[in-house]
Amino acid sequence: MKSIRNILSTVPDAVLRRGEIYYESESIFSLVRNTDGVFAGKVNGSSGETYKVKVQTSDTGEVSDYSCTCPYDYGDVCKHIVAVLLAIEAGNFREGNDAAAKTPTPSAPTAGLPELLAALPREQLLSIILSHTEEDEIFKSKLTLEISPPDIKSDLSIVKEKVRRSIRSNTRRGFIDYLGCDAICDELSDCLDFAEDRLAKGQILSAFEVILYILLTGADLASSADSSSGSLTFVMDDSFEKLEAVCWWVAENAKDAEKKTCYEKLCKAALNKVLEGWDDWSFDLLKIAAMLVTDKNKSMIDDALSGLRNRQKDHKFSDFSQIQEDMVKLKVIQSLDGEKAARAFIDKRLEVDQFRELAVDDDLKKGNYENAEKLCLEKTKQLDRRPYGRPSDWWYRLYEIYEKTNNRPKLLSTAKSLLLQGDIQYYTKMKTLLCEDGTWQEIYPPLRSELKTALPGFFYAQILDMENEDALLLEEVKRASSAVFQYGKKLAKHYPQIIYELYRIEITKAAKESGNRSQYGKLCGLIRELHQAGGKDEALALADQFIQEYKRRPAMLDELAKLKRKLTSSAKRNNVGS
Repeated sequence: MKSIRNILSTVPDAVLRRGEIYYESESIFSLVRNTDGVFAGKVNGSSGETYKVKVQTSDTGEVSDYSCTCPYDYGDVCKHIVAVLLAIEAGNFREGNDAAAKTPTPSAPTAGLPELLAALPREQLLSIILSHTEEDEIFKSKLTLEISPPDIKSDLSIVKEKVRRSIRSNTRRGFIDYLGCDAICDELSDCLDFAEDRLAKGQILSAFEVILYILLTGADLASSADSSSGSLTFVMDDSFEKLEAVCWWVAENAKDAEKKTCYEKLCKAALNKVLEGWDDWSFDLLKIAAMLVTDKNKSMIDDALSGLRNRQKDHKFSDFSQIQEDMVKLKVIQSLDGEKAARAFIDKRLEVDQFRELAVDDDLKKGNYENAEKLCLEKTKQLDRRPYGRPSDWWYRLYEIYEKTNNRPKLLSTAKSLLLQGDIQYYTKMKTLLCEDGTWQEIYPPLRSELKTALPGFFYAQILDMENEDALLLEEVKRASSAVFQYGKKLAKHYPQIIYELYRIEITKAAKESGNRSQYGKLCGLIRELHQAGGKDEALALADQFIQEYKRRPAMLDELAKLKRKLTSSAKRNNVGS
């Protein structure tokens, strides 16, 4: 289980910002807490859809599970879940009544929508559908895509019109803003789903044409729209993923004429004007094209690479571009000359990390662990250890090698190196290895002392928490009092007054720094955490204190009043239950 704050701290910035906007713009039109701790919410999507969000909480207010019916699949937490979590944290929900829901008043059975539609005469049903298409362009577009017979020109024409309409309706004074870009990206995603459906039905070239069009349209948007929300990045990533899947199928199953068509279009698209300034996408297209290259048409991909060089003729060809060009050449060699020639090409470029990584992967695949270790060690010796950031990937590759070879001394040494560079998960791995060796109890005390000086305080506190070293953890929380929100509930069981005072100090700071309703909602969430940690009287006292101190902030007073009602009703329910 995690607190809402902990969950939100792991959400990508773009998704978090979108969720905050959804919360502040009141896109949540229903949020109910049932008696079993489940919050059920309904959130308006960017294109008019309604998504259902569920959040399961424990008696302490921590979150055990959450879900959303939206199609977002780039992580566990979407913008709709973020909005609902913020609303829960701020106490903006109403109480439900499960008992009443579970025992509804008997009523006469009514026919469902499928039955009602099935009973309609064909002419009336057709009239209803056509009437709705005249009133709702989104419905009309989706219906047209759904029922149109497969045809390359027709499919592409429908998709282009759908996208153009979306761009026109979301352009304001010649500019596409943040929300407009999101709405267009929703349409682009629908078109990608349509292409995927065409692929499933065997309409390969139709799927290819649609995906390539969406990809180039997305690239054009990247230069002309406010794409800071991250939605366009999702569309581009999805486009490349689907395009690669289609071309893999073409390479394995299609006729030579279809392969030739796709290959030529990819090479041409890589030099499209909309990709000027986005050379990484151009190179990615050529990497996909390399799956379809033949000895006869290899000159076309070579010409495309030369064209990309000419784009940069006014300045030095960058190191990044050189690496990407070599990656395309490697793909061509793999397709035409085989893996042995490809490895020789890689070995000539080991000074470049990307090629060294490919060499290590190849050695691991072939069981050549000694050479893989050598390639990794050469890199770790060149690198300074990073005390506060993610360690270099070469350390992780070494650890993988020692796992595969079961070299326990080197495995322990590498785990400790990763731990001292700030990857806390290797503390658990190291402990497991030492417990298996029977040496943990002996090594733990000096290791803990070493970690206290070698690691930042917040990393050291995590280890103390794992080991239930509450007294030592309390000292760390005293040194960095903001950590009370992470460890306060645990430590309050043993040191209530000290912890409640730390809560008070940090919450008072937060109150001084709050200046809008969203921040007031977060402030109330912090007070609620104090209440959940056992400081019920202290939480109510803080709320009363802020009501007196900030009389000229009506939004804050409103949020605090709602919080007090929630805390008071919660206390009454607990008294009744006891």
